[in-house]
Amino acid sequence: MSFYERETETFLTLRIKERGGFGATPLLPETLEDTYFGTLACYFLSKDLFKKVKPKILTFLGHFEYKNIIDPYKFYQLLQIYRLSEVEPPVKLIKFIKNLLKQFQSIESLNPLKIFSLWHLSKAVGDDKIQGLIENRVDSLKFQTLEELYYLSEIREALKRGYLDFVLRSQNGDGGFGFYPGTTSYIENTYYALKFLSSLAIPKSVFLRAYYFILACYNRDGGFSRRPGGISYLETTALSLEILNSLLNSLSI
Repeated sequence: MSFYERETETFLTLRIKERGGFGATPLLPETLEDTYFGTLACYFLSKDLFKKVKPKILTFLGHFEYKNIIDPYKFYQLLQIYRLSEVEPPVKLIKFIKNLLKQFQSIESLNPLKIFSLWHLSKAVGDDKIQGLIENRVDSLKFQTLEELYYLSEIREALKRGYLDFVLRSQNGDGGFGFYPGTTSYIENTYYALKFLSSLAIPKSVFLRAYYFILACYNRDGGFSRRPGGISYLETTALSLEILNSLLNSLSI
């Protein structure tokens, strides 16, 4: 058991709601975004914990109303909750996503997060037209931050070699990564950087330094903050746990 597991389990279970799902704090109601990050956090923290909270997650999925949503990232989150829960999405949901994709025939005005979400959704529902449209144009799309680069590199893996130096130069002396070279370290930037670097031959020291930065973001309430000494959030806790799980298991840290 990791030194933070017991406290972090308490941090997460305090945010589970009677109606199912997760809220950002013990007092706020459940939302799709918070349930996505809560599901992610429980999944990577402990198999036993995930088994215990899964019924609440399934309850949330059973009553969640998605028909007024148009943001593709929210549907990405929804499908990820189904995937982590090992439950097939309803046929009605897949049909709804297929119809939603028809609204996005041009991607030039969209940010990398929405483009990534559309690409992922098109793969999930078998829309070869949208998938091909995005893959054929991704090389011409612009990014500003490390996070945006990560989304585009998931679509076109060749970008990882071309922008490796950009990512490595974004790591700071504290081990964390900034939005881009010369900016302050935050957990979310560190998360996307390590996801970007995970399939590349990178010196172990890069990951070790990032590992200690993430541990420095751990708080006594069991959560993780964006930066050392900050407030714990459900999102940053989820991102931290996923990366720690990867570092501990894959890199033998």
